[in-house]
Amino acid sequence: MLPFRIPHQPKFKPDVNWEPVMITIPWWADDKYNVGVETVRPINVRVTNPLIKRTATIRICLEDTVRRIMERYSVYNSKIWTYKVKYLGKTLKTNLNLSQNGVTLKYEDSVEDFVPTLMLHYQERLAPWQDETLRLF
Repeated sequence: MLPFRIPHQPKFKPDVNWEPVMITIPWWADDKYNVGVETVRPINVRVTNPLIKRTATIRICLEDTVRRIMERYSVYNSKIWTYKVKYLGKTLKTNLNLSQNGVTLKYEDSVEDFVPTLMLHYQERLAPWQDETLRLF
């Protein structure tokens, strides 16, 4: 028995009449074995929480959504989902990436890379019985 196995091929058993199974897609082109996609460009993003006066610089992919950035930042603050992410006073949509949200990723005059700063703003989530809009009386 061979110590390795080729994907898409049955286990090899010595046989005089053995023929390889012909497949349409080779294993290296099959999406089932795709682990990930290479990024166009990795960038640094500074995430600042003014409530606790803490800043963290995170290296992310250019294609990452704001939700993915918040997941990466959850290492520093486990209650990240109680915050809104803002850039220059504008609340960012979590299902879009930074360029789709209008975040400046570079300056034309700058030689070195520009690091955008995302601000976290705490949003108090009230229980349904405390919410003024849902009160019946």
